[in-house]
Amino acid sequence: MTTANKTSDKVEKVVLITGASRGIGKQLAFECARRGFRTLLCSRNAELLEANCAAINELGGNARFITCDVTNDEELNRAITFTLDTFGRIDIAILNAGIGGSNNFSDFDQGSFDKVFATNVTSVIHGLNLLIPVMKRQGSGTIACICSLADTRAIPGNGPYIASKSAIHILLEAATIELKPLGINVVTVRPGFIDTDLNSQNKTWMPMLMKSERAAKIIVNGILKNRPNISFPLPMAFVSAISRIIPPFIWRFIFRVK
Repeated sequence: MTTANKTSDKVEKVVLITGASRGIGKQLAFECARRGFRTLLCSRNAELLEANCAAINELGGNARFITCDVTNDEELNRAITFTLDTFGRIDIAILNAGIGGSNNFSDFDQGSFDKVFATNVTSVIHGLNLLIPVMKRQGSGTIACICSLADTRAIPGNGPYIASKSAIHILLEAATIELKPLGINVVTVRPGFIDTDLNSQNKTWMPMLMKSERAAKIIVNGILKNRPNISFPLPMAFVSAISRIIPPFIWRFIFRVK
């Protein structure tokens, strides 16, 4: 790993990453560290966070961690405050924490639905509430959030997850427009299937499954280029876009055919 130098992608930025103990979040932390960024990792798993930070720092990086349940507003505020106290600013915040899982309406369980929305939606709203004032004071900053290419249409068994990602997609689209004049970039990240612990539980076909290391590179490159939307891989992004225009009766018919 390297420290800051003259190239634009090696500037010693400060990056806060939620859900950084495993999966995409972990790889984002390593990718940012490889570029010389100072990184603050947070998630609920202290043991994994400590191991990730140790590995990054052994390779010459500059990483710190703090445990944080993103559904707890006080803990999220503490993580942001800790980042500011440690590094002095937040240049990039990647709101990566999220959960999935199958949820069926036939055996409706409000608790599981609430948990998905608390983690995938409400925590992002809390994050925006805390981060926007910080970046307004700085006069600059980037807020990126991990959404999904599956945020376009309902898929049976995944209603809450897809609805949560769709809600955040629309929220961030509005934030992108409104916060740009304040010097704050908002990035919507929409990956396809990524080889993570979350998807390891998925028993369905996952076309164009991508390694999390590759996904992290694509995401960081897109953030540094100030792209408001990072959707990948391209063929899956095309399929996602096409699905928007399929008439509802055809969509319902597709999922009735076995």
